Amino acid sequence: GCRASTAGIERDAVSSSIANARDMTRTWSVLHATREFARVSDASMRAAGDDAGRKGSGAGDEDPGDPGDPASDAVTTVVPDVAQPSPLMRAPAPRGMTRADFGTGLTDAGGERVARAVLRQAKGSPKKFNDVLRVIRGCSVSDALVQCALSPKKYAEVVRKVILSAAANATNNHDLDRDKLFVAEAVVGKGTFLPRVSIHGRGRAGKMHRPRSHVTIVVEEREAPPKKSRSVNIREAEAPWKKHRRRAMQKYNIAAEAGLV
Repeated sequence: GCRASTAGIERDAVSSSIANARDMTRTWSVLHATREFARVSDASMRAAGDDAGRKGSGAGDEDPGDPGDPASDAVTTVVPDVAQPSPLMRAPAPRGMTRADFGTGLTDAGGERVARAVLRQAKGSPKKFNDVLRVIRGCSVSDALVQCALSPKKYAEVVRKVILSAAANATNNHDLDRDKLFVAEAVVGKGTFLPRVSIHGRGRAGKMHRPRSHVTIVVEEREAPPKKSRSVNIREAEAPWKKHRRRAMQKYNIAAEAGLV
């Protein structure tokens, strides 16, 4: 009985292996037929393209065109690829001209009406730089330079140089009018804070930082706002009780108009 069962198992294993081999053979045959079909199709398409090219060249040889036709006598010229000149070799705009006058000239006049200058890793903390930048935001370039020149802070000289650089970039690279430039943005960012040793008493030591900052100045060309006429209200000196009474009467009149009294 054991021999019969073993023989049956072996017979089933052989039959299953034969079936698997047949399935694998069918799969390989289908795959080979697909590859052969793709190769033949590719070769036929390449041959059809070569035939079309030969026919086109033959038609061109048979019909050269009318000798008197100016289109046939035209000679095709190949324009060499000439590199554009460097922006540093282009002439800047004159001082009295604006972007509209030199928009299509030899300068780099583009669609932007702003120019910027960035000073990186400047010595000083962002807080102290911001004390100077807060004064010049929204001012014209000339007024900002005056503010920096009259400021007692030592960081004002650094900011003044950045403003001059931004104004030079606007004039030379973007053809903006120097007299119409305003400080659109004046921001400062935190740079690298260099760690250093701070010597303390009794043989001890601590840690300190040498701050660095990134200063960015953006100038924009805009029309100067109309100057407002300054009016000063001059009031004669009055006694304190008269002043209090006048203000109280103003409040009373407001309440009476509102119907509260």
